[in-house]
Amino acid sequence: MAKDKEGRKNAIRQILSSKNISSQGALLREINRMGYECTQATLSRDIKEMQIIKVATEDGKYIYKISPANMTQQMSRTLKNLNVDSPDFFSFSVKSVVYSGQLAVIKTRPGYAAAIADLIDKGSVSYVVGTLAGDDTVLVIFGEGYSKTIVNGEMKRLFNME
Repeated sequence: MAKDKEGRKNAIRQILSSKNISSQGALLREINRMGYECTQATLSRDIKEMQIIKVATEDGKYIYKISPANMTQQMSRTLKNLNVDSPDFFSFSVKSVVYSGQLAVIKTRPGYAAAIADLIDKGSVSYVVGTLAGDDTVLVIFGEGYSKTIVNGEMKRLFNME
């Protein structure tokens, strides 16, 4: 049962990060389409537990989003379930990596940047001077004398991408 609940919550995160959902009914239909049996009452509990909020869009409509204050904590739980040592982790969470001089800009799925930056920081890689994370972008600053080839190789090693 707990596995079904976590799977359903991960599905909710995936839906909310990829679509603009404005009602519980629409969210419920999406969850059911993904193969999860869920009632309106269960969805309401999930929304409360996950601290999902409604935010205004530029056109004045309201859509569901995971509260930014709780995004890092929730993504940490998701990342633990993904097995960070798996080669699938990087392809799941990172969209692209672009290098410029002594910088690498990593574009991630919405909400994953802080977790990726944390993994890089905890990776104790000597070439990294520091990281800066937003919602879906990580800036990695590396020391003088490290080429794109070296950094790219270290990133692959760090994220088991080879």
